[in-house]
Amino acid sequence: MKRSGLSAKLIILILLLALSISLLELRGQIRDATAEREALALDIAAQEQKNRQLTDDVAQKDDPAKQEEVARDELGLVRPGERVFYDISN
Repeated sequence: MKRSGLSAKLIILILLLALSISLLELRGQIRDATAEREALALDIAAQEQKNRQLTDDVAQKDDPAKQEEVARDELGLVRPGERVFYDISN
């Protein structure tokens, strides 16, 4: 009789150990998923900011100051007679 009681206790101990290992693995997965969710939330916030900037740019497409800014900064254009000096000391 004692042998079967010891076997039952051993089986329960093994099951508890397996359950503990599974719980530790799940805790790690939850921690990883939480970190990924936080990283994605930061990505979403950055994309939303970019979308707001693009929306503002589209709304200002007919603004002459905005057109000049784009022509100078993105296209490298200058007004007639202007001279551009480049700082090459860096």
